[in-house]
Amino acid sequence: MIVHGVLVFLRNVTMGANVEAGRIFPIGKCHRSYWLQTTLGFKFCCERFKLICIWPISMVTILTLSIGHDFCKALQDCLQSKRLYAGRHGYTYTEGGETYWDRNRPIPWSKVPFVLSELSKLPDGALLWLSDADVLITNPALSIEEHILPYFPATKDMLMTVDSCGHLNSGNMFMRNSLWLRDFWRRVGEQTDLLYHIWWENAAIIKLLEQNPMDLKHVEITSDHTRFNSYLQGLPGKKLWCPSDFLVHFAGVYDLERIQTLVGVIRLGKIPRLSLKDTRKISYISINEL
Repeated sequence: MIVHGVLVFLRNVTMGANVEAGRIFPIGKCHRSYWLQTTLGFKFCCERFKLICIWPISMVTILTLSIGHDFCKALQDCLQSKRLYAGRHGYTYTEGGETYWDRNRPIPWSKVPFVLSELSKLPDGALLWLSDADVLITNPALSIEEHILPYFPATKDMLMTVDSCGHLNSGNMFMRNSLWLRDFWRRVGEQTDLLYHIWWENAAIIKLLEQNPMDLKHVEITSDHTRFNSYLQGLPGKKLWCPSDFLVHFAGVYDLERIQTLVGVIRLGKIPRLSLKDTRKISYISINEL
């Protein structure tokens, strides 16, 4: 099996030469042949080459912006859950701190320089998961390769969800590094008319995708929000977080002590629910009610 994201050496069966191909990613399938491309520019069919050596590298980079001592302390359980998850699956976890803090804007906008900095260090085709600090991994056995990649077409550069409240949400999103992606995030940062919008950079992303059909072509949007962006609240009839879900995102909960309480009850095996109108109200359901 040829695995996405590893550094490979290939042997040209005809010429008998070894070729350092770079990091590999699939671009299509034709009958029984798989067409692949590497970050060093090689494009080939797996029937014409034989894999002779694999040097494993991190296949996924997880990015989380977390600025401020009190903020990081309050969300330490959430942050640690991602560190442990990355270690379990051999991913790279990068936490963006005050180095990326743009003090001329609300803190969430500092995602933009953080993301652009990390993209500049990675080759085209590299896979990234941008995840907010208020996200707790609840099913760490689920790998990104099996749980996410089948829903992220190789022809797309971003994967986002429409959340349980009916909005396009950037709190958990997957990306493939590309020229378009770097330019898109640069333009996100230029939407200064939205600096104080309650959704910050999320509002800028929505604006660009609504106004530019060519941008939208690069993005896969799924309504299967519980796959990687489960909430504890939502519109009537929408699926909400359950213990077997990959993660829970405490979106809309701005009280850090409230998040700590929710993390605690979840780890005790309870299933909390929040009111969409007032996230201070917590109720609980049983496993039989799911």
